[in-house]
Amino acid sequence: MVHSVITCGDIAAAGRAPGHGLVWSAVRVTVPTRCQTAVANRSFVAAMRDSLDNAEPVRRTILLVEDEAAIRYLFTEVLHNQGYYVIAAEDGELGLEIARARIASLDAVITDSRMPRLEGPELVAAIRALRPEIPILVVSGGVDAAAPSSDPATRYVAKPISPQKLLQELRRILRSASR
Repeated sequence: MVHSVITCGDIAAAGRAPGHGLVWSAVRVTVPTRCQTAVANRSFVAAMRDSLDNAEPVRRTILLVEDEAAIRYLFTEVLHNQGYYVIAAEDGELGLEIARARIASLDAVITDSRMPRLEGPELVAAIRALRPEIPILVVSGGVDAAAPSSDPATRYVAKPISPQKLLQELRRILRSASR
């Protein structure tokens, strides 16, 4: 039995299979009804997508670590529709497993701060140990979102966050990393 990551579109999915460790596959995922209800329907996502600035498609790989399925789905849709290749994980521990397996191919990480199994700050520290310069965007509903980071490659933003703001902040950390 694979405990898989809920994602959307033609993107990578990761999961755990007993005795097999981390399992990768390229799939087209149908989002469960409860997730669609929590996020809204596809027309809502399409309306948000239409409101985004139409930047040229990019082919950058983003690791998205978010424990709330509805938010993970929404962020994945927004990023995927702007041309990003998204690998989504449902908790910090799975996010770290994916980072270890794919660290060289990741262009940035977006993570929630408060998650089960491994929280955002610990995930950030572990990823920094693997690759210190990788841009990381920490999205949080807690007080840590207001805390400035002494690390220029890490940026904290508060939830709720609009699709436009998510993309703006991601582009900002990617630009900073390329300097």
